Amino acid sequence: HEAPPKGGVKLGGGKGVYCWEQRGKRYSDGNSMARNMNHGHTPDKSVVDAVVKQLTTVPYAYPGVFVSEIRARVSKLLADLCPGDLNTFMFPSTGAEANETAIRMARMMTGRHKVMSRYRSYHGATVATSAMTGDQRRWPVEIGATGFLKFFDPYPYSFSFGATEE
Repeated sequence: HEAPPKGGVKLGGGKGVYCWEQRGKRYSDGNSMARNMNHGHTPDKSVVDAVVKQLTTVPYAYPGVFVSEIRARVSKLLADLCPGDLNTFMFPSTGAEANETAIRMARMMTGRHKVMSRYRSYHGATVATSAMTGDQRRWPVEIGATGFLKFFDPYPYSFSFGATEE
């Protein structure tokens, strides 16, 4: 039995873009449950079948040591699409891991420490990605992570970007 967070909604189900409370009140899920349910609340049977097949074959292959058939196939497709001889890819487990790696790579390649991100943004729940996040979730960790600067979202109705040569 899981109690919903204070003020939270205890879900009872979902279909397509909708989810509903256990008592039946229906919501349009415009946030895709934090952007990780791109197939809606009822994924196509082919997606479910592919997930089940992978879970029953090789659910995880430790990167840098092992490779699975599906990872090799995706790598080949990406290599064919990418320009030049770009043919090495990273398959992180989470968005935070991908963002942490991007931060380290950018700092390593540029020699610069500062990273800019928008207010009204979310980048993950690690110390660095929380500090890069632009909303109140970053406040408890800001003291532990340095170099993250915030900028406001552009508001196209209050400026004329590109209207002059300046």
